[in-house]
Amino acid sequence: MVAYNSEDDEYMAIWQEFNDEVGAWYLYGQRVGTNGGLLGSDFEIASDATEPAIAYSPEENQYLVVWHDADDYIQGVYVDADGSLAGSNFIFYDTAVNSQPDVA
Repeated sequence: MVAYNSEDDEYMAIWQEFNDEVGAWYLYGQRVGTNGGLLGSDFEIASDATEPAIAYSPEENQYLVVWHDADDYIQGVYVDADGSLAGSNFIFYDTAVNSQPDVA
């Protein structure tokens, strides 16, 4: 999943990756320049996370990342344009069985 940051002319890519050592899915992010070059390092957004989605808000210069967690909740977190997490995770929806998170 990718969102375009129109304020800084760059992208934020997110992906899920399975960690065999702990037996859980992790959600990561990476800023990417318009030339395809990586900006900074990748970073962890959440653990026990699947079905991620991302959207960008030019008004806040932040991304909203949402995902389905292991407890069947849909959670989210704001990510600043520089890739730092802006606060704690929050629950969007608490009965997410058969629900897939999405943002626009």
